[in-house]
Amino acid sequence: MQQDAPGDAAVFDVLGEETRLAILSALVERRRESPSDPALSFSALRERSGVRDSGRFNYHLGRLVDRFVEKSESGYQLNYAGREVAGALLSGAYSVSESKGPTELDDDCPFCDASVLAGYEDGVVHVRCGNDHTLYRMGFPPGAAADRSIARVLALSSRLTYRDLELTIEGVCPECYGAVDRSLCETEVGGEQRLGFETQCERCGMRSTSSAGACLFASPAFVAFCADHGLDPREHHPWTFDVVDDEALTVVEDDPLCVRASVTLDGETFVATLDEHGRTVSTERSTAAE
Repeated sequence: MQQDAPGDAAVFDVLGEETRLAILSALVERRRESPSDPALSFSALRERSGVRDSGRFNYHLGRLVDRFVEKSESGYQLNYAGREVAGALLSGAYSVSESKGPTELDDDCPFCDASVLAGYEDGVVHVRCGNDHTLYRMGFPPGAAADRSIARVLALSSRLTYRDLELTIEGVCPECYGAVDRSLCETEVGGEQRLGFETQCERCGMRSTSSAGACLFASPAFVAFCADHGLDPREHHPWTFDVVDDEALTVVEDDPLCVRASVTLDGETFVATLDEHGRTVSTERSTAAE
């Protein structure tokens, strides 16, 4: 089992101080104003941070340098870790106060045809039907949800889902970038046994479950097929595309589990074979005349 790197706990101590947060905020503001020249001199950064005591400011800046701030000839600016932390703070990732919905959608539940409700609470977007079938759950920053309608939250969340799916199929965790164990399997989706795709990160433990057919969204060949028929699958919510239904899936091999997915649009059929990791290993297209 992977152990925490030395000093990991101290990171939270570094951020838990008002002056240091003011310094990070000042550097974020500077980056917004001048993306091509985001550095600030010592004196300019101290002035923007609102700290009169130069010695006190120097102490707190020193705690940030190398961890979240880099120093160069141009001055001080956020490094990679600093930009990541600032992004999380600005997105409201550490706040759980935002809530929206539930709002009824135009979609019907693929399991029971009941009406579908979408909502947002405690940092999670959720979609479920009146019979309590869970169709979709995904973490979403409160700051990103605050100024968006539930429809816009769902649209952005769906896009992020497809991005994350591409990463996990390649064995990369979208949250911590650790290695991901992923496999096609018999699993429970929406309260029913189905052909699914399960993932778990070896580093942070993040888990996800989806339909095996959802892996097609990460296939460039499938996206191209849909585009040829005037569709962009990424504009559709994951639970609304017919490819997620088991009727579109056929087991090719049992050990390891490999699946063939079939989708027909305007008389043309797209067939893809997915390996045990959800990767598209072969595709073919045909029309009824063929």
